[in-house]
Amino acid sequence: MRILRVLNSTTNRNVATLVGATALAQVIQLLATPFLTRIYSPVFFAPFQVFTSLASVFAVVAAGIIGRSVTAPFNEM
Repeated sequence: MRILRVLNSTTNRNVATLVGATALAQVIQLLATPFLTRIYSPVFFAPFQVFTSLASVFAVVAAGIIGRSVTAPFNEM
């Protein structure tokens, strides 16, 4: 019964949604990369890949900052 209570909690459901969405975005990018490399030459694809890599790093930082603010108690805001 305890497992069902953990699986049905709102927080765990929200975390699962975020993890699933992030995984789906990574899979889409992974599947799209071979097609994009066929369409675009390396001259055009390299800056795009650098931008994508930097955006991924900044997204992790931004998500970490948002996560800290969401879990902060209301009296600390």
